Formats: sequence, structure tokens, C-alpha cells
Amino acid sequence: MSRDFVWELEKLRRRFGVDGDELRAAAKQLHRKRRGVKPYNDDKYLSKVRDGASVLEVARSVGGGGAHAAEIRITRKNRKLKLEAHYWRIIEDFVDLFVMIPTQKRYIYAKRLRTVGPPSAPHLIELDIAGRCLERASATDSLAEDDRDRVEAARFYLTMIHNIDRDVPARFEGLGERIDALKAIYEELRVEIT
Repeated sequence: MSRDFVWELEKLRRRFGVDGDELRAAAKQLHRKRRGVKPYNDDKYLSKVRDGASVLEVARSVGGGGAHAAEIRITRKNRKLKLEAHYWRIIEDFVDLFVMIPTQKRYIYAKRLRTVGPPSAPHLIELDIAGRCLERASATDSLAEDDRDRVEAARFYLTMIHNIDRDVPARFEGLGERIDALKAIYEELRVEIT
């Protein structure tokens, strides 16, 4: 561990008036372990399906007596991956247009996005768009050092929000139905800009 890093930690400890135990607790919170049943690692099977093999053939190659169960699992995972990829493409396209409109109109569209968010966490689409905007801002060279620090801090705090992790099931509740509503808002925005 570098001495500079330790010094930065010490400055933070002094600034916030925390002791070593609180600092350790904060470090543990950064690296929480996932809980629950470990998922099957079907990545190699999903890549075969994407390359054109039928799901049934791939499921039979898994081995064991559970070819039917493997077929269902691989089919569902493949569909989920396709939907998620489609969702992120729409988010990218939306951000391309979103940064082009005046700030007042951004608030209107941000509010509308809450109506198509997951029922248990309607804020997630807004956070996805904010995260993508922050990623783009930090990728530019035009930011001053203080501004870059603020953008990085915002990206860090964004990761601390409950259910923000891309693998959280709540993020993709009813995604198939929500994509159409998200597309409609995107099309409205596209029409307004053109």
C-alpha cells in the first residue's frame, strides 16, 4: 500500500472525524459479497446459441439428465440478455438526444421516465441515464480538475444507491413491457429535436 494512499485516508479520517473502526466498516461496505444461490455459469452455452446453435442441442451438450431444465434455463437467460442489450441501446440513443435539449425540458423528460421504471424502483431508468451522462462527461478532456473530481464523486455515489447494480433483479422487472414505453418517450424526444 502506498504512503500517499494512507495519507489520503488519514486526511479523510481527520476531516470527517471518524475512528479506525468506522473506516474499516466503510471499506467493508464497498466490497459487499453477493448473497443467495450461486447462478449457473452458462456463458459458454449462451455464446453457442448466439453463434446459431439450437438451444435444445446446446442443452443436450450440457450433460446429465437435466437437458430439459437446461434448455429452459438457457432460453430464459438468452432472452434476458437480448432484452438487456436492447434496453442499454435505447438508453444510449436516449442520452445522445437528451444532452442536446435545454435543461428545462430535461426535467420534463426525466419525470416521464419515472412512469416507465420498474414498479419496485421507478428511479432506476433516471439513474441509468444520469450514470451514462456522467460517464460521458468524465471521458471528455474539457473538464477542469475540480469538475472532474465532482463528476467522479457523483459516479461513486451513484454506485452506492440501493438497487443500482446492473445485476439486481429489480432493475429488469417486466423489462419487455417497459421497453416499449421507453421507446415511445425516446421517439417523442427525437421528434422534438428534429
